[in-house]
Order: sequence, then structure tokens, then C-alpha cells
Amino acid sequence: MELRRETSGNGLPFNTELKIATTHKFIFNFAKERDGIFDRNAYAAHLANSDLNPKMQRQMLAWNQTTLANLEKAGYVKSVGIGKYQLIEAAVDWAERPKPRPDFKLGKNYVKILSTNVNGIIKSAELKREHIGKPQHEYNRQAKIIDGMVRNLIAQDYLERTEKGCYKLTSAAVEVLQKLQLAAEAAKADALPKTKSLITAFDRHILEVVDEKGNIRSDFINAHERGSSILKRIEALKNHNLIVDGKITESLEAHIKQASALSRSKKLTLDLLTKEQRLLLTDMRLFLNLTPHQILKHIYSGDSNVYSRDLELLKRHKILKLMPTRDIYVLDINGIKLSNTLLPDIGFYKSKVYSRPAEVGHDVLVYTAYKYVEKQILHDGGNIITVRSDRMMRSEDAKLYGHMKGKGEYPDLRIIYKDKNGIERVHNLEIDCGYDSKTINSKLSAFFKSSGSGSFTWCCNGIRQAAKVAKIANGSKPKVLRRHKPLHITYVDNFGNVKNMKWS
Repeated sequence: MELRRETSGNGLPFNTELKIATTHKFIFNFAKERDGIFDRNAYAAHLANSDLNPKMQRQMLAWNQTTLANLEKAGYVKSVGIGKYQLIEAAVDWAERPKPRPDFKLGKNYVKILSTNVNGIIKSAELKREHIGKPQHEYNRQAKIIDGMVRNLIAQDYLERTEKGCYKLTSAAVEVLQKLQLAAEAAKADALPKTKSLITAFDRHILEVVDEKGNIRSDFINAHERGSSILKRIEALKNHNLIVDGKITESLEAHIKQASALSRSKKLTLDLLTKEQRLLLTDMRLFLNLTPHQILKHIYSGDSNVYSRDLELLKRHKILKLMPTRDIYVLDINGIKLSNTLLPDIGFYKSKVYSRPAEVGHDVLVYTAYKYVEKQILHDGGNIITVRSDRMMRSEDAKLYGHMKGKGEYPDLRIIYKDKNGIERVHNLEIDCGYDSKTINSKLSAFFKSSGSGSFTWCCNGIRQAAKVAKIANGSKPKVLRRHKPLHITYVDNFGNVKNMKWS
């Protein structure tokens, strides 16, 4: 059965202001797998086979009905019977098409795609051909990446679709390729002077002990494992006027990059990262933003020399960047790429520091509280299996069920670990930066009424808020508060340390 090709008068959905969310995409995909028809009876059967309780299943069905009504009103689906809705192909295509991004940059991978054109034509099958022979899951991942990049090039007006899987370069794309070709020819013609013969591959270490302005830092040299050898090499290069007044010249920097075949944007790959750098990348991917104090304390164990050297290096390679107005580190463009490779199963979410600065303090506290709980688990002989943030859990449920669970059902962090006896356990973490009494009651009830096992750490941003939570927890009725489910109430003191509050 083919999808119906119906559109509004201008070829777009009737209401282009409807924001397509994960729940809408679930309906699209669910219907596509069933000949373009979304059948609410099939959806009900899907929920019945899940681990959701009957009450939540009924709530999901109610939410689903409301979502379908909104999609029908906007022109994405059309009712074709009781409980049955048919997708409108043009509307779905428009919904999946990315919007033009003002910050879009035509990086090397996009240029590579455009350069594969034959007489101005690109075929997606040819782009994916080089990945044939790889494991199926890796081929699927690469194919998905290529499809996404092609959609972005269409959105930015570099490609035009002529037929399925076939695309034509626009005049803008042709102009870009011509400029790049001229620049490459000019660079090739600009021969480097004889200084090249003085440079060795070892000199790449010199770039590891300079700051962003090219100044050689003695503290970086002292912290470097090959510091003494680097000092000798620096003295030799001074005699050739390649290092002047404690600063490397542009000529030296260019020759070092050429001799080592590593540029600042390419040099740091996963296999070149140190243990601390990999841990920092992992924690940044999970928690999105960290303060300099948190990185120094929890990643580098207070070693300020190694910390300073690594952070300068990571900033220079656009792996991390500092948001000065908030004094917060977030992943930069190359950091996102590296973390995609390091943790492919964890989706990337933007830090709220970009749009919701009021919640930065809350997000920072999540990491502080996690390190406290992690220390307790490891001290007791446990082993952490996985860590899931609230955004990750919401996204997973939306993709699996078409809707998220109710408000208050998700903790800020869920830690799944095995205790010293090998038994798998769950520890939930809630961060409180000033909840009112009603919210505290609601969240406590949601946890203690849950039939799932596990313990719960409630971490507040001060002792007064922790005392408020303890008072409310003590006043709960025994039938609501299941005392056999451990509740730990903690708070962060003025020195940034997590303290445990005793309560009856």
C-alpha cells in the first residue's frame, strides 16, 4: 500500500508552526512500518507487551489520542476509519527535513561528499559503497550519518533532489568547490623555506607546552613526561631564531605540523588521549557541563600542573571550550565528534548553559552528587554498569512507547550497578535547588509508591533545604513511605562537599 500524496496548497503542512517532537516521530515510524497506517489498536497491543503497568498504558493511550488530533489538525495525518490514521507523505518529508542553520559550516566531510560528484550529480548509494563489507551495525550507522549529511546539504541549498537517491549540485556548491581547488593549488605552489630540514617529528611535543598565543609555558614543561628533552630541543631551536623571546614563530609552527603530519585540528584522536582526558570526555558527554573546580578535583585529583596543561591542549584542539560568563566547560565541535566515537550509544544533548542559565547550578550539582554516590558504591565493593540522565530516560521511553511517563517519574540520574555479591541494583539521584513542599511530596511519593527496587539519594544545595525534605519525609504516612526502600538525604556545604544528613 502506498502512502497518500496529499499536501496543502503551498506543498507544506497546514500548520507549519507545529514543532515535530520525538512523540510525533514515533507515530510516523510506527505507521511507516505498517503500510503508512497508524492503528490505535496495534498501538494498544504494543503497550500491552511492554513492562508498563495498566494505569500507565491507559494514560499513554490518552496522550496518543491527543497527539494524533494535533497531527490531523496540522495536516500530517488523515483519519481513514475508527482509530486509524494515514500518513501524508509530503507532510512527513517536510517534517523530517532539517531547517537551514545560520551557524552551519561546510566542514571537510561535507566537502568530501560534494567532491564525489560526477558531472554535478551525487548518488547516495555510491557514498555508502565504501562501507560495504563492514559489520551490519557499523554499515547502518555510517549510512544513517551519510543520509543526515545529505539532508543538511539540501537544507543549506548545496544540493537539489532530482529523484530518489540522486542529487544535483547547486551553483553555490560548484562555487565552493572551485574556491577550494584554487586555494589548494596556491598552497601547493607556496614552497616552504629550508627551515623544514631542521624539524623532526619529536618537535610536535613543543606544541603541547605552549598556550593559545604560542608562548612557551614553563609549568607545562614541568608537568610534561618528556619535559627535560623538550627543554633541550627548545634551546637548539633558539639558536636558529625559530623561538624568540619565549614564543614559537609562525614558521616553526607550520613546519612542526608538516613534519609530524598532524595539525591541531586532527592530532588528538582517541588512541592519543591520556586516561584523564578520556575520563573527562566521558563525564562531559554524560553530564554536559563541568566547572574547572570539578574537573581539577574529580578528574585530575588536584594535580594543577597536569590539569592546566591538558585543559589548554583540549581547548586549542576545540575539544572543550570555556563559557566565561558562567565559568563552565562544555564540549566543543571536536569534543562532540570524539565523544560520538567513544560513547556511540549515548545521544548528545546540548548543555542548558546555552539557553537556560538559571538551571546551570542544578546541572553542576548533579555531577557533584554523582561523584559522592559513586565513591560510596565503589567503597562498598560495587561496580557501576551504566548511568542514565533524565533526558536520556525520557528520550528512550518516547522512542519505545511514543510518550514519556508522567511528571515526577524520572529522577535526575539513575545509576545501575552490581554490589559486592554480583546482584544488580538501582540507585536514583534527585537534585533539589529549592523545591516547594508540594513538589517534594510528589517526588517522594512517586519513588516510594514505585514497585521497583532501589535506593534514593536526595541532594540539596544547602542544609536548610535538606532539613525541609527530612521533615516532609518524616511526616509521610507509613503506607505511602516504604521504609524498606533506603532514602539518603544529603546537602552540599559552603566548600562544595556533599554531607549526609541523619534523619529518623
